[in-house]
Amino acid sequence: MEAGEHLDEPFQHLDDVWSLSTRSMAWERMDNQLPEGAQRIHPARRGHSAAPHLATGRIVCFGGTSDGERTLNDTWILHTRPEVSWERPECAGELPLPRRGHRATVIANGSTYLVVGGYAESSDDTIDEFERQQLGVIAGEPQRSDGGLVGMHALRLTSFTWEAVRVC
Repeated sequence: MEAGEHLDEPFQHLDDVWSLSTRSMAWERMDNQLPEGAQRIHPARRGHSAAPHLATGRIVCFGGTSDGERTLNDTWILHTRPEVSWERPECAGELPLPRRGHRATVIANGSTYLVVGGYAESSDDTIDEFERQQLGVIAGEPQRSDGGLVGMHALRLTSFTWEAVRVC
C-alpha cells in the first residue's frame, strides 16, 4: 500500500509506504527501510495510482494531487528488492494529462502500465481534443460535466515511453 489520503482528516496528503505480510498478517512500514542518505520518498500526494510489477518487485506510481493541490502527471517507481528505493524515470512520448482518481494496472505481459480515466484540473482547460472524442467510448460513459476523463494511456516499462491508446 502506497501513500494517499488520511480519511479522518480530509485532504491530508501522505507519503508513507506499507507492506502486508500474508504469512504473518502484519503490516510493516517500508519507507523506514530506505538506506541512509537515500531519497525518502516521492512527494506526498493523494488520488494517484500504484500498481505492482510482480516479476521485478517494482511498484509503478502515477499522477494524483500534490500537497499544494496541483494535479500531477509524474511517474515514480518504487523498487522493493533487493532493497527499498525510489526512482523517477524520465518518460517520453504522449504523456497523459495531469489527473487524479484514475485507475491503473500492469497488464499480464508485465511490459505495460495502463492508466484509465480520472479527473483533470479543469474540464475546460486541460482536456485535449483527442480525450474529448474518447469520452463516451469506454464502457459507454457519456461526457461528464465534472471533468471526468475516459482516455486511456499506456506506459511501456522497457523504455518508459507513454502513448495514448485509441479505442475504436
